[in-house]
Amino acid sequence: MKEECWDVDPFHTDHSMTNKSQEISDYLTYAQMNLINAFRYNVFQLVIWSRSLVNVIASDLKSIEVVTRKIHTMPALFYHSIKPYLGELAAQEFQDLLFQHILILTKIIYGLKDGDRQAVDNHIVAWYQNADNMADFLARNNLYWDRDQWKLLFYSYLDLTIRETVALLSEDYENGILYYDRLQDLSLMIADYMSRGLIQNVKS
Repeated sequence: MKEECWDVDPFHTDHSMTNKSQEISDYLTYAQMNLINAFRYNVFQLVIWSRSLVNVIASDLKSIEVVTRKIHTMPALFYHSIKPYLGELAAQEFQDLLFQHILILTKIIYGLKDGDRQAVDNHIVAWYQNADNMADFLARNNLYWDRDQWKLLFYSYLDLTIRETVALLSEDYENGILYYDRLQDLSLMIADYMSRGLIQNVKS
């Protein structure tokens, strides 16, 4: 598993990143607020349905198929939010990367449930590689976004999701709630960094 990073401030930046981290105006337009709200909704939905997926797999509930279909709709939310700003091809590429994220998460959940440590380790390596690919993609498509900043945000998200999954599968519900709360806080950081980048890109 990667180094713990959920207790690091994902918005702490060094001097090399200042050119990409220009502050946006204190006054937002209606369209900009809609964009911010859309990404907050999108990331919250991903966090919520990822947790639901863990719960239904852990409990062998009959709703596994329904929940799986639902979480598979999450990438389309991001596709429609990003498309007006980055174009159809870029939006499709990010949608595909996010779909891979969900597929790998599903494999990790089943591996943890079955106690297959080797499979889990292999899937976690692939999961972090997928996060690297998403960080590369976003940094490549917007000068405001920094690859290392995205990696820190994504690694923190993966680390917390793994911890939450382990807690839920081991019926450690108190820590499961703790990690879920931290994931919600982190999801706002991810969503706002994404929307700020798109707003800044439009202004440039």
